Amino acid sequence: MKSVPSHPPLRSFRHQRQRLSRHFLPILSGIVCCLLVLGIHHTLAFARTPSVNQARIIEILQSNQVYIQNRPARLNDVAKFGEQVRTGQARTALRFNTGAIGRLGQNAVITIGQQCLQVQRGQVLVNGAASSCTRSVVTGVRGTTYVLSVDDQGEEEIRVLEGEVAITPVSPNSRNLDRSRPLVVNGGRRVRVANGAIGPIQPLTPDEYDTTLNSTLFNEFRRDLPGVRRLRRSYEQLFPQRRFPLAPNPDRAASQGWDISLRLVRLTNSNRAQSPAISIQFDVFNKPVTRYANVVYQIYALNPNNNRWETLYSNVGARLIPNQAGTIDLPSEIVSVNQLNLRAIGKTPLENLRLQARANLRYDLQQGALDVRLNFVHTRPYREVPVAIGG
Repeated sequence: MKSVPSHPPLRSFRHQRQRLSRHFLPILSGIVCCLLVLGIHHTLAFARTPSVNQARIIEILQSNQVYIQNRPARLNDVAKFGEQVRTGQARTALRFNTGAIGRLGQNAVITIGQQCLQVQRGQVLVNGAASSCTRSVVTGVRGTTYVLSVDDQGEEEIRVLEGEVAITPVSPNSRNLDRSRPLVVNGGRRVRVANGAIGPIQPLTPDEYDTTLNSTLFNEFRRDLPGVRRLRRSYEQLFPQRRFPLAPNPDRAASQGWDISLRLVRLTNSNRAQSPAISIQFDVFNKPVTRYANVVYQIYALNPNNNRWETLYSNVGARLIPNQAGTIDLPSEIVSVNQLNLRAIGKTPLENLRLQARANLRYDLQQGALDVRLNFVHTRPYREVPVAIGG
């Protein structure tokens, strides 16, 4: 009678190990690959941020000390790739070619770069798809709202108000990106950078968040931020017991898939040889896909003698609107006071009139109704029309 061994032979162990390897190694390899793909996808999602290579001046506040390449800038002037935008005792708003909005505080300096908005000094608010960079870091964004500050000592701070920002440090020796150390900062967080070293991620306190929203990067600007609704949702999720500090834009309206803001702005000019002007600002934050779309701008005044609205201005030829959906960058309609038909209201001074701006839309849906008409109206006494620096 043969004895039964108390342990299986070595060959059995090897056989079982080979079977396990055949079954589990593919599974383990699949898990590793999935993790790698997820990590690469997350990195590429930030890397796919459209290039910033152009910026249009859409607002100038406080004074005319806004410069492109040290030349005085006016509304609708464009800073191109490699050109510097600088503010003195003034603030300005820019619309980038990506559709994102940037706002510069006083004494700020930026350069329009191909892959990022290069911030050399001051405070810059970015709302939308626009990456920025400094001497120390490069940010990658996905449709977010953040504030990047560089003080006089070169210390930097990034406050993410909504969305996500991926921060990649720049190697101090080679000046190349150190892609091995990206840092993702979520909404309601901030990071400081001193001497090229990125500090820890810290939460924004409610008071710090409110201070940012009540700063000069938000106050007095006429044009609403396209992402203000997401910003509000982020704030209310972070601080459910507090009231969102930003008041709603009274000039904003929505109808039939269009989300717009319409307003009048009085433009002053340091060049006294040019007459003052009125700007009709029609901002499209969202629109449906169209086959054809245009807008006609008009300015009316209420005649105090007969209480009738009289036409002071109507543009010749409709202004075309691009057909794609989403946010659309439209130039302001600038009307010199000399172009207004002031004879229609008799001898009443312009300062005593009540004005009305009208944006008359006509469009064909790509798949649907044709020749759709939609009218937006904005009414305000001339004396209450905000004043901005114009061209």
